[in-house]
Amino acid sequence: MKYYDLGIYSSLSDGQDEPEIMIEMAIELGFAGIGLADFTNHTPKIIKGFRNKYKERCPIFTRATLAPKTTDEMKKWVKNLRNQVDIIAIKSGIEDKTIYVNAIVDKRIDIISLSEIADFESLEYAHFKMARNNGKLIEIVVRNLILQSGVQRSKLLRQMIKTCTQIIRSKVPFLISSGAQSKWEMRAPRELVALASLVKIPEKRAFEAVSTHAEKLIQKIHMIRDPNYIMAGVRIVSPTEEGENGD
Repeated sequence: MKYYDLGIYSSLSDGQDEPEIMIEMAIELGFAGIGLADFTNHTPKIIKGFRNKYKERCPIFTRATLAPKTTDEMKKWVKNLRNQVDIIAIKSGIEDKTIYVNAIVDKRIDIISLSEIADFESLEYAHFKMARNNGKLIEIVVRNLILQSGVQRSKLLRQMIKTCTQIIRSKVPFLISSGAQSKWEMRAPRELVALASLVKIPEKRAFEAVSTHAEKLIQKIHMIRDPNYIMAGVRIVSPTEEGENGD
């Protein structure tokens, strides 16, 4: 089984450590690939060098995590970024649920990300069911669960349990990500699974979240990177392929 953490931040954005440090730590922890969630305006050229260097040891996927204030702002950002990054995730910057609802039905968006207590409070069973029907992944970020303490951690834990119960019930596919902003915040795959147990996620579903569901998203990324790709379910077939598939 291969494991992935598709929500890691380096010094290219909000993180503390250089990308190479985060990548090396991911390899040491046993991940087969990672998502660098550093991109908001463009994909830095520096990532191409890291991709080439680590393509055999730890494939790297670029990701933008957007926190728009309005639906129009979200659509503008997504339009500008869709062809520049592998993964687009939406994190609502305000309590307005319409941003999440519009993100769920937007085919250009891959992930609905939940990390703050307000995020977990924003969505309910009907939203998760809608996400499942629209082929979206829900992301459960455990960074705050690790870093917070006292009353704040207790409040977050209670809300995460409530929300994760609805996620499991809705059968929407989901990811578990560290949200790490330094190498010290990163966790091995089995540690992420153990943290998931704190919010009542069954072990089998937690392992799927760090392996199976991540792999399906990666397969989609590879498909879109294919120069013959046109749209979902449509690609250019070469004469050779046509001959192999013909009568």
